[in-house]
Amino acid sequence: MRVLGPLLLLALLVGCGDAGGGRTAIDDDPSDAPLLTSGVTLVLDDGDGVELCLGGAADSLPPQCGGPTLVGWDWADVDDETYESASGVRWGEFAVTGTYDGSDFTPTEVVPADEYDASQLPPYEPPGTPSPERTEVELLDIQRELTELPEHLGSGTPGGVVELIVIYDDGTLQQRLDDEYGEGVVVVQSMLQPVG
Repeated sequence: MRVLGPLLLLALLVGCGDAGGGRTAIDDDPSDAPLLTSGVTLVLDDGDGVELCLGGAADSLPPQCGGPTLVGWDWADVDDETYESASGVRWGEFAVTGTYDGSDFTPTEVVPADEYDASQLPPYEPPGTPSPERTEVELLDIQRELTELPEHLGSGTPGGVVELIVIYDDGTLQQRLDDEYGEGVVVVQSMLQPVG
């Protein structure tokens, strides 16, 4: 399987987080508008339901991951050459468009990795400019606090800001974190992007 930019970045950042803080949880933002995975993403079925692996995946055979349940997914609807299986687990890489209700993702379009045109997504842009009013120790403390959020998939402190990776943010979480920590201190990156 291919290692893709967003998943590689996420895998690197997930290892940087550590539990701490006593913050109030913020619910995932549901969206009725169509959303697209930010590139090709692993879809995995371990027998307990099909999941959209937005939080990275363990590099094992078979892979292991977690993420929103894919409602209505049927492996018979995709070419059997687009997925693998081992030990009762099926998985494959797809770009998936659909709707997200805060816990489940309902696909409306599925494109296998080898047919996906990555040019439809904007190129990855590193987080904003460094925050002059926050030290590296303060940024690491903020990062630890953010690991308590239910939407936390990964985080890191690249370039003098805290980058928080979540399943989906319609801008509400970014605004709340700007209000709490100051604008530009935390940059929210959504793994699901609005279509268009």
